[in-house]
Amino acid sequence: MAGFHAALVFGLVWTAACFGSSGDGDPQAAAADGGGPADSAAPAPAVDGSVPDGGAKKPHQKRNSLAVSGRGQHSLHNFTMNDKEGREVVRLEKASGSTDLNALKRGTFHVTNAKIEGVEITLYRDDTGKLSLVNAMKQQPPTVRHGMMVPPTKKPKKGEWLMEVGPIEVKDATLTIGFTKKPVIFHVDSAKITVRRRAEDPGPVIYFHEVQGHMMKPKPLPKPVRIAWANGLVNLVGKPLVHLAARTCIRKSELRIDAIVEARKEPVHLEGDSAGIGGALGRLGINIAAHVKKDKMSYSHEAVHIDGGPGCK
Repeated sequence: MAGFHAALVFGLVWTAACFGSSGDGDPQAAAADGGGPADSAAPAPAVDGSVPDGGAKKPHQKRNSLAVSGRGQHSLHNFTMNDKEGREVVRLEKASGSTDLNALKRGTFHVTNAKIEGVEITLYRDDTGKLSLVNAMKQQPPTVRHGMMVPPTKKPKKGEWLMEVGPIEVKDATLTIGFTKKPVIFHVDSAKITVRRRAEDPGPVIYFHEVQGHMMKPKPLPKPVRIAWANGLVNLVGKPLVHLAARTCIRKSELRIDAIVEARKEPVHLEGDSAGIGGALGRLGINIAAHVKKDKMSYSHEAVHIDGGPGCK
Protein backbone atom coordinates (compact mmCIF):
# COMPACT_ATOMS: atom_id res chain seq x y z
CA MET A 1 0.00 0.00 0.00
CA ALA A 2 2.95 2.29 0.66
CA GLY A 3 4.05 2.02 -2.95
CA PHE A 4 0.56 2.94 -4.15
CA HIS A 5 0.44 6.07 -1.98
CA ALA A 6 3.95 7.18 -2.90
CA ALA A 7 3.35 6.87 -6.62
CA LEU A 8 -0.11 8.48 -6.39
CA VAL A 9 1.32 11.46 -4.50
CA PHE A 10 3.92 11.92 -7.27
CA GLY A 11 1.16 11.91 -9.83
CA LEU A 12 -0.86 14.52 -7.92
CA VAL A 13 2.12 16.82 -7.56
CA TRP A 14 2.97 16.90 -11.27
CA THR A 15 -0.69 17.03 -12.16
CA ALA A 16 -0.90 20.17 -10.08
CA ALA A 17 2.27 21.51 -11.63
CA CYS A 18 1.36 20.83 -15.22
CA PHE A 19 -1.22 23.56 -15.61
CA GLY A 20 0.87 26.16 -15.97
CA SER A 21 5.69 28.43 -17.58
CA SER A 22 7.09 30.66 -19.95
CA GLY A 23 10.71 30.75 -20.76
CA ASP A 24 13.61 32.85 -19.79
CA GLY A 25 15.78 30.80 -22.12
CA ASP A 26 19.04 31.93 -23.62
CA PRO A 27 18.75 32.28 -27.42
CA GLN A 28 21.86 30.92 -29.05
CA ALA A 29 21.60 32.10 -32.68
CA ALA A 30 20.47 35.21 -34.54
CA ALA A 31 20.23 35.89 -38.27
CA ALA A 32 19.62 39.11 -40.14
CA ASP A 33 17.87 39.27 -43.47
CA GLY A 34 18.04 42.63 -45.25
CA GLY A 35 17.29 43.97 -48.69
CA GLY A 36 19.80 44.34 -51.54
CA PRO A 37 21.98 47.40 -52.17
CA ALA A 38 20.63 50.58 -53.70
CA ASP A 39 20.28 50.78 -57.48
CA SER A 40 23.69 51.68 -58.96
CA ALA A 41 22.26 53.44 -62.01
CA ALA A 42 21.59 56.95 -60.64
CA PRO A 43 19.88 59.46 -62.97
CA ALA A 44 22.22 61.96 -64.69
CA PRO A 45 21.99 65.61 -63.62
CA ALA A 46 20.27 68.06 -66.00
CA VAL A 47 22.09 70.91 -67.73
CA ASP A 48 21.13 73.31 -64.94
CA GLY A 49 22.52 70.94 -62.34
CA SER A 50 19.18 69.64 -61.06
CA VAL A 51 18.35 65.92 -60.85
CA PRO A 52 15.01 64.89 -62.32
CA ASP A 53 12.88 62.70 -60.00
CA GLY A 54 10.51 61.27 -62.56
CA GLY A 55 10.85 57.46 -62.65
CA ALA A 56 13.69 57.45 -60.08
CA LYS A 57 13.88 54.23 -57.98
CA LYS A 58 14.20 54.51 -54.24
CA PRO A 59 16.82 52.28 -52.60
CA HIS A 60 15.60 49.16 -50.73
CA GLN A 61 15.26 49.65 -46.98
CA LYS A 62 17.20 47.19 -44.86
CA ARG A 63 15.06 45.53 -42.21
CA ASN A 64 16.76 43.35 -39.63
CA SER A 65 15.04 40.27 -38.18
CA LEU A 66 15.89 38.01 -35.25
CA ALA A 67 15.68 34.22 -35.45
CA VAL A 68 15.84 32.30 -32.16
CA SER A 69 16.94 28.66 -32.19
CA GLY A 70 18.85 26.10 -30.16
CA ARG A 71 18.21 25.35 -26.50
CA GLY A 72 17.48 27.56 -23.51
CA GLN A 73 19.07 26.47 -20.23
CA HIS A 74 17.14 27.22 -17.05
CA SER A 75 17.69 26.47 -13.38
CA LEU A 76 16.22 27.26 -9.98
CA HIS A 77 18.17 27.25 -6.71
CA ASN A 78 17.16 27.48 -3.03
CA PHE A 79 13.54 28.22 -3.87
CA THR A 80 10.48 28.19 -1.61
CA MET A 81 6.81 28.62 -2.50
CA ASN A 82 3.86 29.30 -0.19
CA ASP A 83 0.13 28.96 -0.78
CA LYS A 84 -2.35 31.78 -0.19
CA GLU A 85 -2.64 30.75 3.48
CA GLY A 86 1.10 31.34 3.91
CA ARG A 87 1.90 27.63 4.30
CA GLU A 88 5.07 26.38 2.66
CA VAL A 89 4.19 23.93 -0.10
CA VAL A 90 7.53 23.64 -1.93
CA ARG A 91 11.14 23.91 -0.79
CA LEU A 92 13.70 23.20 -3.47
CA GLU A 93 17.48 23.03 -3.49
CA LYS A 94 17.99 22.73 -7.23
CA ALA A 95 16.07 22.21 -10.47
CA SER A 96 17.53 22.45 -13.94
CA GLY A 97 16.64 21.62 -17.52
CA SER A 98 16.98 22.55 -21.18
CA THR A 99 14.11 23.80 -23.38
CA ASP A 100 14.09 23.24 -27.14
CA LEU A 101 13.33 26.72 -28.50
CA ASN A 102 12.66 25.48 -32.04
CA ALA A 103 10.04 23.04 -30.73
CA LEU A 104 8.47 25.84 -28.67
CA LYS A 105 7.84 27.83 -31.86
CA ARG A 106 6.08 24.80 -33.34
CA GLY A 107 3.77 24.52 -30.33
CA THR A 108 5.59 21.76 -28.43
CA PHE A 109 6.98 22.29 -24.93
CA HIS A 110 10.05 20.03 -24.99
CA VAL A 111 12.39 19.85 -21.97
CA THR A 112 15.40 17.55 -21.69
CA ASN A 113 18.33 17.04 -19.30
CA ALA A 114 15.98 17.78 -16.41
CA LYS A 115 16.95 17.20 -12.79
CA ILE A 116 15.36 17.98 -9.42
CA GLU A 117 17.30 17.56 -6.20
CA GLY A 118 16.51 18.17 -2.55
CA VAL A 119 12.81 18.96 -2.90
CA GLU A 120 10.23 18.99 -0.09
CA ILE A 121 6.56 19.10 -1.13
CA THR A 122 3.61 19.38 1.24
CA LEU A 123 0.05 18.91 0.00
CA TYR A 124 -2.75 20.91 1.61
CA ARG A 125 -6.31 21.51 0.48
CA ASP A 126 -7.72 25.02 0.11
CA ASP A 127 -11.22 26.12 1.09
CA THR A 128 -12.62 24.72 -2.18
CA GLY A 129 -11.12 21.28 -1.60
CA LYS A 130 -8.47 21.61 -4.31
CA LEU A 131 -4.78 21.16 -3.68
CA SER A 132 -3.37 24.51 -2.64
CA LEU A 133 -0.26 23.77 -4.70
CA VAL A 134 -2.27 24.37 -7.90
CA ASN A 135 -3.09 28.01 -7.17
CA ALA A 136 0.33 28.62 -5.66
CA MET A 137 1.92 27.50 -8.91
CA LYS A 138 -0.38 29.67 -11.02
CA GLN A 139 0.68 32.76 -9.07
CA GLN A 140 4.37 32.30 -9.84
CA PRO A 141 6.11 34.56 -12.40
CA PRO A 142 7.01 33.05 -15.80
CA THR A 143 10.70 32.62 -14.93
CA VAL A 144 9.87 30.52 -11.86
CA ARG A 145 7.30 28.45 -13.75
CA HIS A 146 9.87 27.75 -16.43
CA GLY A 147 12.36 26.68 -13.78
CA MET A 148 9.78 24.26 -12.43
CA MET A 149 9.50 22.77 -15.94
CA VAL A 150 5.83 23.40 -16.61
CA PRO A 151 4.53 24.85 -19.92
CA PRO A 152 3.42 28.45 -20.54
CA THR A 153 0.00 29.32 -19.20
CA LYS A 154 -1.21 30.56 -22.56
CA LYS A 155 -0.38 29.36 -26.02
CA PRO A 156 0.08 32.03 -28.71
CA LYS A 157 -2.39 30.28 -31.02
CA LYS A 158 -5.58 28.35 -30.39
CA GLY A 159 -5.26 24.85 -29.04
CA GLU A 160 -3.19 23.23 -26.33
CA TRP A 161 0.53 22.80 -25.89
CA LEU A 162 1.98 19.49 -27.02
CA MET A 163 4.42 18.30 -24.37
CA GLU A 164 7.56 16.19 -24.12
CA VAL A 165 9.12 16.82 -20.72
CA GLY A 166 11.76 14.56 -19.26
CA PRO A 167 12.66 12.12 -18.13
CA ILE A 168 13.13 14.29 -15.05
CA GLU A 169 15.58 12.71 -12.65
CA VAL A 170 14.36 13.21 -9.07
CA LYS A 171 16.68 12.68 -6.12
CA ASP A 172 16.22 13.15 -2.38
CA ALA A 173 12.55 14.18 -2.31
CA THR A 174 10.23 14.37 0.70
CA LEU A 175 6.48 14.23 0.08
CA THR A 176 4.04 15.08 2.89
CA ILE A 177 0.26 14.71 2.74
CA GLY A 178 -0.82 17.44 5.12
CA PHE A 179 -4.61 17.22 4.82
CA THR A 180 -5.08 13.78 6.41
CA LYS A 181 -5.91 13.22 10.09
CA LYS A 182 -2.29 12.23 10.62
CA PRO A 183 0.37 13.47 8.19
CA VAL A 184 1.68 10.83 5.79
CA ILE A 185 5.33 11.30 4.84
CA PHE A 186 7.30 9.57 2.10
CA HIS A 187 10.96 9.92 1.26
CA VAL A 188 11.85 9.23 -2.36
CA ASP A 189 15.50 8.36 -2.88
CA SER A 190 15.23 8.43 -6.66
CA ALA A 191 12.63 8.45 -9.42
CA LYS A 192 12.09 9.41 -13.04
CA ILE A 193 9.12 11.39 -14.34
CA THR A 194 8.06 12.03 -17.94
CA VAL A 195 5.15 14.21 -19.11
CA ARG A 196 3.82 13.76 -22.64
CA ARG A 197 0.99 15.07 -24.75
CA ARG A 198 0.86 14.00 -28.38
CA ALA A 199 -1.50 15.38 -31.00
CA GLU A 200 -3.83 12.39 -30.64
CA ASP A 201 -3.92 12.53 -26.81
CA PRO A 202 -6.95 14.19 -25.15
CA GLY A 203 -4.66 15.57 -22.44
CA PRO A 204 -1.20 15.28 -20.85
CA VAL A 205 -0.09 11.93 -19.43
CA ILE A 206 2.36 11.77 -16.51
CA TYR A 207 4.58 8.70 -16.36
CA PHE A 208 6.59 7.92 -13.24
CA HIS A 209 8.99 5.03 -13.13
CA GLU A 210 11.87 3.54 -11.18
CA VAL A 211 10.55 5.04 -7.93
CA GLN A 212 12.54 3.98 -4.86
CA GLY A 213 12.15 5.21 -1.30
CA HIS A 214 10.43 4.68 2.06
CA MET A 215 7.18 5.47 3.82
CA MET A 216 8.35 7.40 6.90
CA LYS A 217 5.08 8.24 8.72
CA PRO A 218 2.86 6.89 10.05
CA LYS A 219 5.01 3.95 11.06
CA PRO A 220 3.13 0.66 10.64
CA LEU A 221 6.32 -1.18 11.61
CA PRO A 222 9.38 -0.38 13.75
CA LYS A 223 11.28 0.34 10.52
CA PRO A 224 10.02 2.38 7.55
CA VAL A 225 8.36 0.36 4.79
CA ARG A 226 10.67 0.28 1.80
CA ILE A 227 9.38 1.06 -1.69
CA ALA A 228 11.71 -1.09 -3.75
CA TRP A 229 10.29 -0.25 -7.19
CA ALA A 230 7.20 1.53 -8.56
CA ASN A 231 6.01 2.44 -12.05
CA GLY A 232 2.79 4.01 -13.28
CA LEU A 233 0.94 6.81 -15.00
CA VAL A 234 -1.62 9.55 -14.41
CA ASN A 235 -4.02 10.69 -17.16
CA LEU A 236 -5.05 14.33 -16.75
CA VAL A 237 -7.82 13.69 -19.28
CA GLY A 238 -9.25 10.29 -20.09
CA LYS A 239 -9.15 6.88 -18.42
CA PRO A 240 -7.74 5.39 -16.35
CA LEU A 241 -6.99 8.33 -14.13
CA VAL A 242 -4.24 6.41 -12.31
CA HIS A 243 -2.63 3.05 -13.04
CA LEU A 244 0.46 1.90 -11.19
CA ALA A 245 2.31 -1.11 -9.88
CA ALA A 246 4.59 -1.13 -6.83
CA ARG A 247 6.86 -3.59 -5.05
CA THR A 248 7.13 -2.86 -1.34
CA CYS A 249 9.25 -4.62 1.27
CA ILE A 250 8.12 -5.53 4.76
CA ARG A 251 11.41 -6.63 6.25
CA LYS A 252 12.53 -9.34 3.79
CA SER A 253 9.01 -10.14 2.62
CA GLU A 254 7.57 -8.70 -0.58
CA LEU A 255 4.13 -7.19 -1.20
CA ARG A 256 3.26 -6.40 -4.84
CA ILE A 257 0.30 -4.15 -5.59
CA ASP A 258 -1.37 -3.16 -8.88
CA ALA A 259 -3.76 -0.21 -8.49
CA ILE A 260 -6.24 1.34 -10.92
CA VAL A 261 -8.43 4.41 -10.42
CA GLU A 262 -10.70 4.70 -13.45
CA ALA A 263 -11.88 8.28 -12.87
CA ARG A 264 -12.15 11.01 -10.28
CA LYS A 265 -14.28 10.17 -7.24
CA GLU A 266 -14.34 6.49 -8.24
CA PRO A 267 -12.97 3.82 -5.88
CA VAL A 268 -9.51 2.39 -6.31
CA HIS A 269 -9.29 -1.24 -7.39
CA LEU A 270 -6.32 -3.15 -5.97
CA GLU A 271 -4.83 -6.44 -7.00
CA GLY A 272 -2.02 -7.95 -4.99
CA ASP A 273 0.16 -10.90 -4.24
CA SER A 274 3.05 -11.47 -1.88
CA ALA A 275 6.06 -13.54 -0.88
CA GLY A 276 6.91 -14.26 2.74
CA ILE A 277 5.02 -13.91 6.00
CA GLY A 278 5.27 -10.13 6.19
CA GLY A 279 3.89 -9.73 2.66
CA ALA A 280 1.00 -12.07 3.42
CA LEU A 281 0.13 -10.04 6.54
CA GLY A 282 0.23 -6.84 4.50
CA ARG A 283 -2.12 -8.37 1.93
CA LEU A 284 -4.46 -9.43 4.74
CA GLY A 285 -4.50 -5.87 6.06
CA ILE A 286 -5.48 -4.51 2.63
CA ASN A 287 -8.24 -7.09 2.33
CA ILE A 288 -9.68 -6.07 5.71
CA ALA A 289 -9.53 -2.38 4.78
CA ALA A 290 -11.32 -3.10 1.48
CA HIS A 291 -14.21 -4.78 3.35
CA VAL A 292 -14.50 -1.90 5.80
CA LYS A 293 -14.36 0.82 3.12
CA LYS A 294 -16.23 -0.77 0.23
CA ASP A 295 -17.22 2.61 -1.18
CA LYS A 296 -13.57 3.66 -1.52
CA MET A 297 -11.66 0.56 -2.54
CA SER A 298 -11.89 -3.04 -3.71
CA TYR A 299 -9.30 -5.80 -3.57
CA SER A 300 -8.64 -9.15 -5.20
CA HIS A 301 -5.80 -11.62 -4.82
CA GLU A 302 -4.16 -11.82 -8.25
CA ALA A 303 -0.64 -12.33 -9.56
CA VAL A 304 1.16 -8.99 -10.04
CA HIS A 305 4.23 -8.88 -12.27
CA ILE A 306 6.65 -5.98 -11.89
CA ASP A 307 9.59 -5.94 -14.26
CA GLY A 308 12.97 -4.61 -13.21
CA GLY A 309 14.20 -3.16 -9.97
CA PRO A 310 15.64 -4.72 -6.84
CA GLY A 311 13.95 -7.32 -4.70
CA CYS A 312 13.42 -7.33 -0.94
CA LYS A 313 16.33 -9.50 0.16
